[in-house]
Amino acid sequence: MTSTLSDLEQALLDQADKEEEVGAVAEKGVDFNVGFLQLEMAAMSQESRNHYEGKTVRLVGKYVGEDEKRFSLIRFKINCCAADAVPLNSVIMVDPASMEKINWKGYRNKWVQVTGRVHFLKRKDNDQFITALILYPDAEHKLNDDLIKVVPQDSNPYAN
Repeated sequence: MTSTLSDLEQALLDQADKEEEVGAVAEKGVDFNVGFLQLEMAAMSQESRNHYEGKTVRLVGKYVGEDEKRFSLIRFKINCCAADAVPLNSVIMVDPASMEKINWKGYRNKWVQVTGRVHFLKRKDNDQFITALILYPDAEHKLNDDLIKVVPQDSNPYAN
């Protein structure tokens, strides 16, 4: 995989930029047992969106992007076997109110762990939602090395 965004990843991030503004969402606790697949499925039902919206979660994946405020994590989803694996993308954005910037050159093509708050952004072109993780840096949680940190490559690149 190259260090630049694929057309699909760029389209997801561009779509997220066009969605409704990321508004304030009340924090609803921490759930570090959530994975890519759960968040992807959560966007599909109002009940699941209500459950996950505002929860702080951690995801691990391969960093893709060259932007100071947004990027994507990549894991692969297997339908039948490894040969038919398709990439799952998660949209990650820094709180628009934050002045902190991502050190993307230090993360590019590396495996990272990201801690952020779940938001669901409604697409403007239909009634579907996009799952996004918004990173909220503060005095205790710096953007680089706290909310985004390099980790060893996962022995299983497939989504959980």
